[in-house]
Parts: sequence; C-alpha cells; structure tokens
Amino acid sequence: MPDRIPYKITRLRSKLVRELLEQSAKDYRKGFVGKNLVALWETAIPLDQNKWEMRGITDNYLRVRSLNEHNLWNELTPVRILTCENAELKVEILLDRHHKDALAS
Repeated sequence: MPDRIPYKITRLRSKLVRELLEQSAKDYRKGFVGKNLVALWETAIPLDQNKWEMRGITDNYLRVRSLNEHNLWNELTPVRILTCENAELKVEILLDRHHKDALAS
C-alpha cells in the first residue's frame, strides 16, 4: 500500500486506545461505589470453618468479591459496593431477613 501508516505508529495508537479503554472501564466501575446492586455468587472458596471468599457478578456484569460467614454459591443477594480494586469491586453482602432465616435452618 502506498500510504500505509508505519507499524510503530499503529502500535503506539493501539496502546493508547487500550489504555483509554482500561481507564474508561475503571471509571465506570468506580461510579458504582456506594450503590446497592444484586449479585449472583459464582464461586465460594472456603477459607476456614466460618469464612468464605465469595466471587460473583452483578446484573450489569460487574465482577464482585466479598468475605462472608455463609456459602452463598449460586445465590442472588443484594450487595453494597464498597471499593473498586483493579477489575473487581469489593462489596458488603446485605442479607435480608429471608436469607438469614434460610441460612439459620
């Protein structure tokens, strides 16, 4: 091609676009800090007898994680977004009365 853009320039432009997209995604996730959402818990990793590391996804496809005393694998629970850490959001699980009663029995 006669007017082809040099490889070094296309690589640099590509890197700049990737960085911009990464920052945009991080800003999007940060916008949910302090908000309440619903999460589906996809993974439950036992840490000790009474502690689980829960990892899941919200209804708008945000990755979330939390520590909890109950295994909530495959459960939908309300959560409050606490912080944005890399590509995941740290959340507080907001168990309602129904969930607490079901887990107690």
